[in-house]
Amino acid sequence: MGFFSSLFGLSNTRRPSFKKMYGLDIEQDIFSFEKKMASGMFNEGKEVHVTAFIRKSQVIKVYATIGTTYSCRSSSNFGMWGIKAVGLKATHIHSYHNHPNTFGKSRASPKDKRSHKAVETYLEQWDIEYKSFLVYQGWLGNTVISPYSGSIWS
Repeated sequence: MGFFSSLFGLSNTRRPSFKKMYGLDIEQDIFSFEKKMASGMFNEGKEVHVTAFIRKSQVIKVYATIGTTYSCRSSSNFGMWGIKAVGLKATHIHSYHNHPNTFGKSRASPKDKRSHKAVETYLEQWDIEYKSFLVYQGWLGNTVISPYSGSIWS
């Protein structure tokens, strides 16, 4: 540790990844996964994007990225998701991201919906079902995991 690092209590070690910190890097059922993921998203206080590859209601592979307070995008290239899903024998891909500090109410932005539609259209050729979810804290402090689509009406 250098002089300034020791002076200010800084460390050279990297913090564990989001998926390791919150126990998302193991195969588990969707319910357990979503509970841990939502908890982690609220603890971060920033936008987080999580992509889950699913086979028979089990989450088998996860990608996660921590962004800024108001922005985040997937850490993986969605153009490779079809090949990855086939290799994993995944039948579904769920994409989650949060809107922190929404005071009990939130909805997908037009950009969120356009992204959903682009990925959904791409994955149709692989016969992979794709769903997008917005995660936020409800009025009573409860977790809301709300699905949305590329439709302007949802």
